[in-house]
Amino acid sequence: MSAPALNPVPAAMPVAVGGVSVRGTSHILANMPNQDAHAHERDGDWTYLAVADGHGSSRHYRSDRGSAFAVATALLLLRRAARAIEAGGHGSVLATVADDLVGSWRERVEADIRLWPIPEAPGFDSHAVYGSTCIAAAIGPGCSLFLQIGDGDVLASAPGGEVDRVVPLDPHLVGAGTYSLCQPDAVARVHLRLFTAPHPLSAPDFVMASTDGLSKSYTRDEDFLLVARHFRSSLRSLPLSRFLRDLEPWLAECSGRGSRDDVTVALFSGMA
Repeated sequence: MSAPALNPVPAAMPVAVGGVSVRGTSHILANMPNQDAHAHERDGDWTYLAVADGHGSSRHYRSDRGSAFAVATALLLLRRAARAIEAGGHGSVLATVADDLVGSWRERVEADIRLWPIPEAPGFDSHAVYGSTCIAAAIGPGCSLFLQIGDGDVLASAPGGEVDRVVPLDPHLVGAGTYSLCQPDAVARVHLRLFTAPHPLSAPDFVMASTDGLSKSYTRDEDFLLVARHFRSSLRSLPLSRFLRDLEPWLAECSGRGSRDDVTVALFSGMA
C-alpha cells in the first residue's frame, strides 16, 4: 500500500512533534479498545516522543493502561536523562535508563492494582495483565537518545542522510512474539542508542516511532521503509499538524488492509 498522497505547500517547517493513533480493524470487530498509546512533549531545547503497544491477548486485559503507563514513564525518564546529559553524565544515563524504565513502569502498575485490585492465583504475575512494549526518543542540542523494548520500529535520518532503523530488527521476534515490560528479564531486553556530536544522528532532522501494526501491514520491509521515507519527504513542505490530520484516515485504511491491528505513529521533524 502506498503512503498517503498529500499536496505540499512551499514553506520552511519549524521543529515539530506529534502523533496519531487508530484503533485496529480487529479491535473494532471484537469491541476491544485501542491498546496503543503515544505521548510527546517539547521542553526548551529538547523534544520527546513515545509510543507503546499493549498486548492484545485476553491475559493482558489491562494492557491499554499498561501502554499509557509506558509512554508516561518513558517521557519522565527521558526528561531526567536530558538533564543528566547536559550535566555531562552520558555514562550514568546508559547505566540506569533501562532499570528505571522497567522499575518505574512496574510501580505505576502496582499503584493501579492497589486502586483496582485483580484476583490472583498461585504463580500469577499481576504485571502481565498490563503488558506493553515501549519505544521512545529524546532529541536535544547535539544529542539524541533512543530506547526500545519489544516490537515496533524507531527510525531516524540525519540531514542529507537516509531514513533507516535506529534499532535493527530482532531476529528472535517472529510473528506476534514480542518482548515486554512485564517479563522478568525486561531490563535486559531494553535497547538503548545514544548519539552525540559529531555523529550525524546527534542532530536528526526526522524521527518516527511506530507500533508494529504499521510495519506488519507490509509483507516486505522495503515497502515499510519507503513509507517512512515518504513521510519525511512530505514533512519538508507540510506542517506536521496538517500531515497528521491526513495521516489518521490513511492509517485506519492501512490497518484494515494489512495487520488489522491498532496503529500508532509519533513523528519529530526538525527540517529547516
